[in-house]
Amino acid sequence: MNQKRFETIRKSIHFNNNLNIMLPRENDNYCRLHKLRPIITALCSKFQGVPFEQKLSVDEQLCATKAQYHMKQYMPAKPPKWGYKFFVLCRASGFSYNFEVYSGSENQPKFRSIDELDLGASSNTFVRLCRAVPSNLNHVVYFDNYYTSLPLMSFLAVRCIFTLSTVRKNRIPNCKLPSDDQKKKKNRGTSWEFVCSFDVVEVTSVA
Repeated sequence: MNQKRFETIRKSIHFNNNLNIMLPRENDNYCRLHKLRPIITALCSKFQGVPFEQKLSVDEQLCATKAQYHMKQYMPAKPPKWGYKFFVLCRASGFSYNFEVYSGSENQPKFRSIDELDLGASSNTFVRLCRAVPSNLNHVVYFDNYYTSLPLMSFLAVRCIFTLSTVRKNRIPNCKLPSDDQKKKKNRGTSWEFVCSFDVVEVTSVA
């Protein structure tokens, strides 16, 4: 296949029928990813057919692109700094079970299930990714302070999905952890641990 033929096919390829699914922006069911939605749904369905490992992780990934599109994000901490942002649920070996493409419109009530609370934009994304995780099988999900909140940990603990994450001290109510100056005065290897109860769920903070 020559390059001209390839470019012609690439310009014409479609994964969804615009006549059936392309809604005006004012419509409540409008989706910015409508052209790729069948591909995303099919991939996530196939990925979740693989048995879940006990230890899971949620984080962001960036799909590098040079395209000029309003959904492109800038993430300075990633090797490719410009691209489309993905929220991904993975296992320890790196295999992806579920993912979500960031479009800026996911935190709307229509994307939440009846039994899901509004926990904030980042926590709501986390909950959507973990819908596929089986309940009551003691899975453990690891993540960073972008998602960490006590209501999120409590919501997942009710389903016996346990969490381990980093957190900033200013996000811990009545934080009793020592300051950086107090830590420097202690010997190497010193640790502090505090246990509290939030919505009848035990939460431990360690420094």
